[in-house]
Amino acid sequence: MLTLTVACAACMAAQGVADDPRRLITDRPDFTESPQAVPHGRTQVEGGYTVSREADDEAHTLPELLVRVGLAPRWELRLSPPNAERTGGDGGEWGVTDTAVGFKYEIVRDDDAPCLFSVIGQSSLPTGDDGFASEDPEPEVKLLWSTQLADDIALSGNLNGAWRWSEDGSYFEPAVSVSASFGVTDEVGLYAEYFAFLGSDDRATEAHYLNGGATYQLSPTLQVDVRIGAGINAEADDLFAGVGFGILF
Repeated sequence: MLTLTVACAACMAAQGVADDPRRLITDRPDFTESPQAVPHGRTQVEGGYTVSREADDEAHTLPELLVRVGLAPRWELRLSPPNAERTGGDGGEWGVTDTAVGFKYEIVRDDDAPCLFSVIGQSSLPTGDDGFASEDPEPEVKLLWSTQLADDIALSGNLNGAWRWSEDGSYFEPAVSVSASFGVTDEVGLYAEYFAFLGSDDRATEAHYLNGGATYQLSPTLQVDVRIGAGINAEADDLFAGVGFGILF
C-alpha cells in the first residue's frame, strides 16, 4: 500500500511570503515538501487523513501529524508522531506506525535568488506495531527546491533518498517529485504533481503517481486542504485521497 509522507503545498508559495512570520506555508498536501522553514520562534502543526486503494485492499491513515518548530533562523525541528493505520479492507486491522524526528535547513532562502533550496534530514524510530512499522530506524535525506515562474505560478520538487529494511536486510529507496502550484486568489491555491518511488533493487517497488489538490487559507495562520491522486503503473496503488489542515502558532 502507498505510504504518503505528509508533504508540501507550494500552492501559496510566492517566494515573497517566505520570510513573513505571520503567514504559514505548509508541507502538505502534496508529496513535494516546501523549502521554507517555519519562522524562528514559531510552531506549526499539520495533519490530515488519507485513504488509499489497491484492487480490493484499502488503507486508512490518520492523523498524519507533523509538528514543526522554528529553532533558529533557517532551522526547524520536525516531529512526526505515530499514525493509526487500518489495512486490509473490511477484514483488516488497525495498527500504529513509527515515530519520526528530523530537521529542515534553508540552504538558499534569498527572495531574489532564482531558486530556493533546503535540505531535510530525518529518521523513523522503531516504535510502532508489528506489521505496521520497521524493526530498525530508517534514515532519509531530502533535497528541496522551488522557483517562481510568475507572480501566481511556482514550480517545486524534491529528490529523496531513504534507507529501508526488509527481511533480507537494508536497501536504498530513492524518490523524486515535481509539483506545479497556482495561486487562484490570495486564499485559494491549486497544484498538480508527479512523484515516484524508484526501485533500486528487487526489494524496492517502483511506483509512479499523479495527483492534484487545493488549499484554502481561512486566515494567515490556518489552512485546510484536499487532494486526490492515482497510480500510473502496475506497482502503484490505484487511487488515494485525503483532507488536512495546517495551523501556525
